[in-house]
Amino acid sequence: RTNDVFALTPAPIQVQYMGFPGSLSAPFVPFLVSDPILTPPEYSAFYSEKLLLLSHSYYVNDYSRQFASPPLKLPSKSKETLRQIRRKFNLPESGPVLGNFNNLYKVSPEALEMSVQVLKAEPRSAVALLSLPADAQPHLFREFAKRNVTASRISFVEMLPREAHLQRAWAATVMLDTLLVNGHTTGMDVTWAGLPLVTVPDSRFASRVGASILSAVGCPLTIARDGSEYVMLGSRIAASERAEDIVRECLGRGRTEGRLFDTERWVRDWERMTRMLWDAQGGFGSQAKYHILTAKGRNQ
Repeated sequence: RTNDVFALTPAPIQVQYMGFPGSLSAPFVPFLVSDPILTPPEYSAFYSEKLLLLSHSYYVNDYSRQFASPPLKLPSKSKETLRQIRRKFNLPESGPVLGNFNNLYKVSPEALEMSVQVLKAEPRSAVALLSLPADAQPHLFREFAKRNVTASRISFVEMLPREAHLQRAWAATVMLDTLLVNGHTTGMDVTWAGLPLVTVPDSRFASRVGASILSAVGCPLTIARDGSEYVMLGSRIAASERAEDIVRECLGRGRTEGRLFDTERWVRDWERMTRMLWDAQGGFGSQAKYHILTAKGRNQ
């Protein structure tokens, strides 16, 4: 329905943002909001749109106002507090918990296989998946069983209100991101909660969101270069409390010092971007091929 409106070109400048994580390849929407991690220069030829690159992160958010105090201070995660929260949210009370709180349609065979490799590398670990849609659960149990992972190491958790969801995310050990379509809002949620997020970017917009989030928060430690490194990072965090704490400390600093959750800075960048876009449209014309990048200032 939105595209039907866009096709009528009711506005002199039409921009795609957040509605679809990729190119629309539609001549009536000539601009796409992105950032340099999502769409680096070498990928620009694969987009029909002119790219509007926000220098820090394309992902606007207001976590610092909605959730002024994170569920619990990090990294002081006492074992008794951890058990209590896990019990409350039906997570395994002991051992590393490999969280994947994305919708189950994002769990590709490759993502499942790499999760299994992490499970096998850390025998004490268990995986927690979001129970949405419920019809997918028996299929996933079957696929895990084919790979010799017992049902006792798999749990499905329900959708929760945001505050409770953040608390549950904090109580897991590591979030194993999905591959073809990363966690978007979920990636932001777990990063705010201080849960280490392991991701591996591909060439597609939707598969680079995790890397964009971690780069903007200032914690690229868990951005893997390939599948092997993804498994290695997930296994290391699951097996080592020290490795987990290092990432959590980084995320704790990034929550207040990084760029990802600085809404006022994002708004300033967005305002500059819209002014630059209007000026460029008048100077270059609608048919010219160009991209716009908001430059980082000295205090940016």
